[in-house]
Amino acid sequence: MARAASSRTGKGEQPRLSATSLPESAEDDQNRRMRGYLISMAIRTVCFIAAVATWQVSRPLSVVCFALAAVLPYAAVVYANATGKRRIDRMGAVTPPPVPHKEIHGSADRSSR
Repeated sequence: MARAASSRTGKGEQPRLSATSLPESAEDDQNRRMRGYLISMAIRTVCFIAAVATWQVSRPLSVVCFALAAVLPYAAVVYANATGKRRIDRMGAVTPPPVPHKEIHGSADRSSR
């Protein structure tokens, strides 16, 4: 278990993040989304098989199962493409310090002559 960083900071120092406050890694996020997609597709397959199996027994139940089998792929793809929050959302963008702008003198004077 990671320890939390000290909340005391000196002047001009950024507070340090602890390991417990870091976001989920990209690999873990992808694995979670892939698992959800596969579970949804398994449920879709069961719905389709149930729709075919119950066609002669109960047509309304069969139609409901066909409808679920038709809607689940869209929901699964939307879920699979919904990524978790990225590090930039929590930690802020990393920007380089401003570089002083140096004007080039003389180039405009030469061209106007």
